[in-house]
Amino acid sequence: MVSMSRGRSVGRFLAVCWVVVLVAVVGGQVVGAAASPGAEAYVHSRVLEAVRETGEARVIVVMGDPALPEARAWDWRRRGAANAELGRMVMRAAPRFQVGRQYRLFPFLAGKVDEQGLRELAACPTVEAVYPDRELRAALDDSGPLIGQPTVETAGHDGDGVGIAILDTGVDYTHPDRGGSANENDFPNAKVVGGYDFINGDSFPMDDAGHGTYVAGIAAGTGGTYRGMAPGAHLIAVKVLDQEGTGSAAGVIAGIEWCIEHRDDYNIKVINLSLSDSAEWSNPAECDADPQGEAIADAVDNGIVV
Repeated sequence: MVSMSRGRSVGRFLAVCWVVVLVAVVGGQVVGAAASPGAEAYVHSRVLEAVRETGEARVIVVMGDPALPEARAWDWRRRGAANAELGRMVMRAAPRFQVGRQYRLFPFLAGKVDEQGLRELAACPTVEAVYPDRELRAALDDSGPLIGQPTVETAGHDGDGVGIAILDTGVDYTHPDRGGSANENDFPNAKVVGGYDFINGDSFPMDDAGHGTYVAGIAAGTGGTYRGMAPGAHLIAVKVLDQEGTGSAAGVIAGIEWCIEHRDDYNIKVINLSLSDSAEWSNPAECDADPQGEAIADAVDNGIVV
């Protein structure tokens, strides 16, 4: 197993907060062991299966080089140049790897690979591991009394000043309970104060499925009949799921990266992920090593509850 926890415990990124939070980033069993210097990189069993069955796989590549320790610097502002250089090294060594997304804060590359490309990645000395880019779908649990929300509200805490980032299908910021008007161009507003659309690549994260707006209402809606868990909080809409409620691990990681980079702009204290890949995770070490686990841990280290 490739260890990328940097001394973190699983509990550091499986945090619990008073907002409805369902983080169910789930996957299958892992086979194999960590790559030692000069050996081939670790490749997740799901990647091997996909290439064997369909001829290609969507993957997230984890990179590393002792000569570039800045790629995992504690201060995320120092990582960009090292991660860019790692990416160039991997792309030179694995030309058949079709890169679809690069990251500034994380030493990852996401893209598509065939059998030959997978061999190139596995043999590349700056590749630590190759994980599947899992398909994720919208999911939701809600129970205010179960998480103690009425007690918190009675004590006078309503989330005032706290930014809650909803990583989902977007948020309908024209909805009156989300601070909006009927004009889609009236964004941001006093309630949904910012965001980004990673599906369409623009700055208008409008919900085209409904799920994200529902989640946002549970988190911080201001309706008179149905109030949110923290009605005083403001919302940040980060669209990582499409109109079918479907997205990818690579897109979710990009959304988490955006939240870390814009944490101080919007006082982001919480990231909500009401999504799942419909499998079951039972190995804490796999959660720590998975790229999504590392991204979540990084958000927690930067003061964001996930």
